Amino acid sequence: MVPPALSLSAPAKVNLTLEVLRRREDGYHDIRTVMQAVTLADRLTFSPARTLELRCSQPQLEGPTNLVWRAAELLRRETGTTRGARVTLEKRIPMAAGLGGGSSDAAATLLGLNALWSLGLTRSALRDLGGHLGSDVPFFLGDGACAVAEGRGERLTPLPGLPSRWVLLVKAPLAISTADVYHAVPPERWSDGSRTASWLQARADRGIVPLPFNHLEPVALDLAPGAAVARDALLRAGASHAVMSGSGPTYFALFATELEAQAVRARLGAAPLLGAAVYLGRFGSLVDVPSC
Repeated sequence: MVPPALSLSAPAKVNLTLEVLRRREDGYHDIRTVMQAVTLADRLTFSPARTLELRCSQPQLEGPTNLVWRAAELLRRETGTTRGARVTLEKRIPMAAGLGGGSSDAAATLLGLNALWSLGLTRSALRDLGGHLGSDVPFFLGDGACAVAEGRGERLTPLPGLPSRWVLLVKAPLAISTADVYHAVPPERWSDGSRTASWLQARADRGIVPLPFNHLEPVALDLAPGAAVARDALLRAGASHAVMSGSGPTYFALFATELEAQAVRARLGAAPLLGAAVYLGRFGSLVDVPSC
C-alpha cells in the first residue's frame, strides 16, 4: 500500500562534460554530455486530493506552467486516470541555474504520482513520458546517478559510479535562457563528441574524475558576461578550476575532501559576491520511490 503522503527528494545535476554536435531539423541540438546527480535537492510531497493542487515554497511557481503541474497532467492524460493529488514543492535548487531543478521536479512528480495513483508504469515508461516535458527529464528517471546523455538528452548510457566528490556551486545573480544559448552556438563550435570520449577513457583507465568542461560556456558568457562573477569568485577563493553547468549561470568546482570544499566555501563567505548564491553538496543519487 502507498502511504497517505509520499515525500521524494529531487536532486540537481551538474554537467561534467558538454558538447554540442549539431543542430537538428526539429530546431533542437544533438549533444553529448556526462551528467551527475548531486545532493542539492528539492523536496516534493504527494498526498491524495479530489483535484490537482500545487503548493510551493515560492508561490509564484504555483500554476499550470510549472513542470510539476505539466507532469501531473501528462500522466493523467496518458493513463486516463481522473484522480487528484495535492503536491507540495519545497524549492532548494535555484531556478534557471543550469542545474536541472525543474526537470528533476517533473521526474519526481511522474514517479510520485505513479505510486500514489497505483498506475504501475515502469521507470522506462515514465522516462519516455518525461522526454515530452524536457530534455533533462529522462536523466532523472534513468538507471544511474551518472550517465552519458546523447540526442536531445533522452539517450542515456549509465556509467559506473564515480569516485566521491564534494561539489561547491556558485550561481551568479542573473538568468540565462537555455534556448538562447543553444541558438547562439555557431557551427564552427560544433563538436564530434571526441572530447567526451577522451574524458570517459581517462575515467576508465585511471579511475579518476577528470576535469569537467563545457563547450556552451563561452557562448553563454558572450550573452551574459555577468555570469563570470561566479567563476571568478570560485577561483579567487582557491578552487583549482571552475566550470559552468549546463547553460549557466551556475559554476561549480569539485573537491576530493569536505575539508578542501569547506575551506574554499569559507573564503567565499568572507568576500562580497554581489548577490551570488553558494551551495555545497556531493555527488548524489537519483530520485526513487521508497519501498512500502
